[in-house]
Amino acid sequence: MENLLETLKSLLSDPQMPVSPEWTDSMLETYPYMPLPAMLELERNSTAMSAQRKNMLMQHVAVTSPSPLPLHRIVTPDTPLKPDFYPEQKPIETPDTNQAIDKFISNYCPSQHNEEEILERLIFNPTPDYSQLLAEEEERSVPEKETTTGSDQDSRI
Repeated sequence: MENLLETLKSLLSDPQMPVSPEWTDSMLETYPYMPLPAMLELERNSTAMSAQRKNMLMQHVAVTSPSPLPLHRIVTPDTPLKPDFYPEQKPIETPDTNQAIDKFISNYCPSQHNEEEILERLIFNPTPDYSQLLAEEEERSVPEKETTTGSDQDSRI
């Protein structure tokens, strides 16, 4: 096992060193969730290997790699991954304090013209006292006394 790790260190330090399929297979047996040995063999020996071996190593990288970028780099090394997949987002405008206050006042406060009209109505047409309104309404709702021609008992019925 120590020999496998020493070989891995030497492969990482020397990019021209070829990767043997035996070393890759023993690394995949020992470390089944490590995509690095398969990636190294695919990068360095892709022209000399069979299509079946290449597919097997690519499947291993696809399954064990946490990101699709290494597989994309191996399969199509010359084409970049499309960074413009999502459209560019426009920055959100954040108003400063004065703009926020002005917007609040324009949306939720009455305009200056309405304010003057309200003041004029309150000054020149004051609202009557609520108790006076109730008293006047009560006077209007009281039924008038009926004049009866019969006896007192008949008028009560």
